[in-house]
Amino acid sequence: MLKYFQLSALILTLLVIIPCLYRTLQHYLKKHDINILKVLLILIKKRLLYPHSKKDIKIPIDSQAIPLKKGKDCLLMTACIDVGKTPFVTIRNSQDRLNQYLRSVILWIIRSDIKNIIFCENSGFQYDYGFLKDLAGIYGKAIEFIAFNGNDASYSKGKGYGEGEIIKYALNNSKLISPDDMVYKITGRLYMKNFNAIYKEHLANDNVFNKLSYEIDEDKVDARFFKYSVRFYRHYLIDAYKDIDDPKGRYFEHILYSRLKGIDIPSFKLFPDYVGISATSGKDYELTSMDLSWKNMISRLGLYDI
Repeated sequence: MLKYFQLSALILTLLVIIPCLYRTLQHYLKKHDINILKVLLILIKKRLLYPHSKKDIKIPIDSQAIPLKKGKDCLLMTACIDVGKTPFVTIRNSQDRLNQYLRSVILWIIRSDIKNIIFCENSGFQYDYGFLKDLAGIYGKAIEFIAFNGNDASYSKGKGYGEGEIIKYALNNSKLISPDDMVYKITGRLYMKNFNAIYKEHLANDNVFNKLSYEIDEDKVDARFFKYSVRFYRHYLIDAYKDIDDPKGRYFEHILYSRLKGIDIPSFKLFPDYVGISATSGKDYELTSMDLSWKNMISRLGLYDI
C-alpha cells in the first residue's frame, strides 16, 4: 500500500512539474528568439533551394586577380570620436565615445592574440595615445594610431559611409598593413570575448563574413566584424562605401551583401561575442551563455553564410 501511494505521488508530481518545465523552457526560448523548428525549416528550405554544394552554386574568388598570399594578421579598429552631425547615432558625446574606444583598445591589447593593431579615426580628434603605445609594447604588440579629417560626407550619407572611408584610408596609409596581409575589421568601440577562439578557427581563411541574421532571405552583412585579405578588399570592396546612403535605407550592411553575394566565402564558425553598446540603438550587445551557445550552433550549421 505504501509503495502504491509513493508511486501515485511521484506520478502526480511529474504531471505537475513536466508542464511547468515545458512552459518555462518555451518562455525562455521565445524570450531569446530561439526557435529550433524555425531553424530546421530554414535548413530544409535552403537544401531545396540550393540542392548542390557551395562550390557548384557560388563563384570562386578570382585567384588570378587576387593571388592568395599569406602575410601577417592585423586588427583594424574603425573609429569616429566626434560624430558631429552624423545622423542615426545615439551615442554622440565625444568624451563618452573616447572612453569607450580607450577601453576597447586596452582589452584588445591585453586579452587578444592579435599582434598588430591599427586604430583609425576619421574626425581628426586630437588625443595623446602614448600610454597605449607603452602598454602595447609591454604585451609585445605593434600598434598604430591614424587620425584624419574625413567625416563630413557622413553628415549626409550616414556613418557607414564614413566607416568605408576609414577602411580605405587605413589600407592606403597604414605603415603596419602590407599588401599580403589579412585584416580583421572591428567597430572600434567593441571588443570580442571569444576572438582568440575565432582567430584560431579561421587561420586558414583569408576572407570571412557573416550575414546579419540566419534568415534565408537576409540581405545584409554584419559590418561590425569581418575578415578580409588586403588584395581581396581592394578588388571587391574598396569603393563599395560610395553606394551607401543611410537616409535612403542603403546601409553598409546592404552594400557588403550585394558585393559579396555569389562569391564562395565562409562565415564564422563561432558567433562573435561582442562586448559594447550599439551607437545606433544604444543596445548592449552582451549575450547570455544560452544565447551564445544557440548562435554558435547556428554558426556551425553555416546559416550565417552569405
